[in-house]
Amino acid sequence: AVGALLAFYLKRARPDDAAALLDRQTLLYPDLYPLDGDLALSPGQWRHRIDEVKALPTAGQALAEQLDTPYLLPGRLLTPAPGIDPASLAGRLLLEHADGTLTCHGPDNPKQSLWSTALPVKARRWAILADGSEQTLIWSADADRVVAFNPATGAVLWSTPLGLHSNEPGQVRPVPGDELEAFLVSVSDAVVCVGHRKSAKVLALDRAGGGVLWRSELAVSELTGMDGDAWTLAVVGIDGRAELGGAGKLMLLSLFTGEPQTDHPEVRINVTPIAVRLVDQSAILMGITKVMAVDRTTGSELWSHTLVDRALTGVVARSQSMLAVESTDGIVQVFDLRHGGRPVGGVLVRNRNDPEALKIQAIGDQFWVCGGSGLFRLGQSPLLQGQDAVNLPFKRPVSALVGEERVALLAITDPQQDPQRLDQPKSFGLFILDREGGRLINRYLLGPLDDALIASQLDATAARLLGKGIAVPAGWQTLVVPGASGN
Repeated sequence: AVGALLAFYLKRARPDDAAALLDRQTLLYPDLYPLDGDLALSPGQWRHRIDEVKALPTAGQALAEQLDTPYLLPGRLLTPAPGIDPASLAGRLLLEHADGTLTCHGPDNPKQSLWSTALPVKARRWAILADGSEQTLIWSADADRVVAFNPATGAVLWSTPLGLHSNEPGQVRPVPGDELEAFLVSVSDAVVCVGHRKSAKVLALDRAGGGVLWRSELAVSELTGMDGDAWTLAVVGIDGRAELGGAGKLMLLSLFTGEPQTDHPEVRINVTPIAVRLVDQSAILMGITKVMAVDRTTGSELWSHTLVDRALTGVVARSQSMLAVESTDGIVQVFDLRHGGRPVGGVLVRNRNDPEALKIQAIGDQFWVCGGSGLFRLGQSPLLQGQDAVNLPFKRPVSALVGEERVALLAITDPQQDPQRLDQPKSFGLFILDREGGRLINRYLLGPLDDALIASQLDATAARLLGKGIAVPAGWQTLVVPGASGN
């Protein structure tokens, strides 16, 4: 009982209460060690944990808010498909259940579902393409299908098979676990486009009725990037093996017909492309060692910059007038699109041994980057660097989500824990920051959780903001850390 109470005080960031309890326990029963779960910890080990909590910054007085006790919801949290900005989605949770149903939960009271509906087909994994006032759109790569729901009732509006992979020669179904990564997606207000990397097939669906607008097999060996706006779909690919420096191609297609919008169906580019973004009247191409812009009408090069002794990863974000791209050495390079793509500067955001996958979120004309070296806000010119980095007492940040007023940061707080080890229980900390000044508003220690299995399944990189709280997928359950409003 003493160990459980000590753990409760530490989770609620009440180190003084924990210290007083430990002193009394040691005085009265010096030979008894309080339990942490099934593990007996010495008074020295408990004091070390208390000192770690004492070292945490004090929450700000003006903005401090109480976080309620975390709880688990049954169901696997659907996360946005690669390339879909979480900020574009409604602040709701979509949970898939083992019996084949989908439930929707609002931010005010996630414990009660807004609606429940049967999924039209079985799939290993579903991802969100869109969620707004008009339509909720989900996609399964392995089931090869896109489904639209009424966001208010959950009624199925349409369900369309894509036919991008089948048992025909040369069309191999994706390997389980890699389904989403085998495809590229782009979602506009009117059209959904899905491309299969290996077969170079692209298909466009009408969001209103789910009908196929067009499909095409592009003349490249592999698709590597896709981006769309209200009228145009930009697709890049390689003609030949990428590791051998295959020639790059850019295709600018009508979003509604698939017809080329340049004089030539394909624009050959002097770069091996890994990503593309449409910006005003140009298409910005990211290669392994080069960033360049081409005119959307003629396909002619407008400007280019070669990176010396640095390779890009394809992790990219675009703000109103800036472009941020990550390199393999952990540096995020920022380019000013208003002045010929002029490099503005770069910031080291992760160390060599940190995971390469980063999230770069563009909010207005700022970029928020979560890396192994901390949480960074990158501004316009001059680039805000070290003095604007948020240095909090976490050991390894794994996810940062930026809202309108605040930032929710999840981090592993035990330096001995490896985020790649799924079999290792993890101690997470949730830090709520003021978005403008980076000031700590509140913090909540999530672990080590009592249920080691749930802790080992937590995927903090796929967390979602939920009002003033946060939701984290944990296998077929979802951990919810509510805010003061009870969400």
